[in-house]
Amino acid sequence: MIFFAVALFAALFLNSSSIASEVPALNATINDFAGMMPEASIHDLEARLARFRTETSHPVVVVTVKSLDGESIENFGRKTFKNLPLASGDLEKAFLLVVARKERQVGFQAGPALRELFPEPDASGKLYDHVALYFDGLRPDLGIYGAVHYLFRVIKGDVRVGSQSEEEKLEETSLSGRGAGAIFAAFLGPVLALFGRRHGEARGGADVRARRLQRQSLVFHHGAEYPSRRVRQPDRILDVRRLERHPAGEGRRP
Repeated sequence: MIFFAVALFAALFLNSSSIASEVPALNATINDFAGMMPEASIHDLEARLARFRTETSHPVVVVTVKSLDGESIENFGRKTFKNLPLASGDLEKAFLLVVARKERQVGFQAGPALRELFPEPDASGKLYDHVALYFDGLRPDLGIYGAVHYLFRVIKGDVRVGSQSEEEKLEETSLSGRGAGAIFAAFLGPVLALFGRRHGEARGGADVRARRLQRQSLVFHHGAEYPSRRVRQPDRILDVRRLERHPAGEGRRP
């Protein structure tokens, strides 16, 4: 009797484990099984992935899971990649991004046409840096946006995994929270300097307005636009009121 109970328990345990490790039905864009993305973000990113596939012929699929249940993310990624609802020709050009929330792991699988663009371990490290930045925040979907935008740039040839331009160095520094000042200096510095030369007499007011603009602006990673966090830039960054000049010897006007 005891042997039968133990055998029954073992069978139930093994069955539940196999079910947990099975790959669920997938679609060709977003599969958020971990609940990391609000509905608006899912719809927005689905549209971006569809547009990217139309422009480049490369399908990009995102899969998030609550837990790997002891399975390696590499093994889960290989199984998931084989079960993507894509034709064999599309699989050769496809990219799969996998995020395991409980284990805080990020992995990927790339088709033969893309493997040379994503050498390991650099590629996994880059993708992890984007996603991990928001693991504990209120908007973990922003990390997924950052990773997807990065792989978009790699596939298009704008950046290369394993090498860094000056722009990429600034972006990587901003991921760790140290680069906001540098990015503001790089992009706003020339504009503020131009206004400073033209309106030297109003420099004090211009500085106040510039600081106010910086506080209201958001630095997006790699220029990506995230849903509900878009910033509409004003037509004129600074509106400096010209000071009235008076001829020598005349008093100020009332």
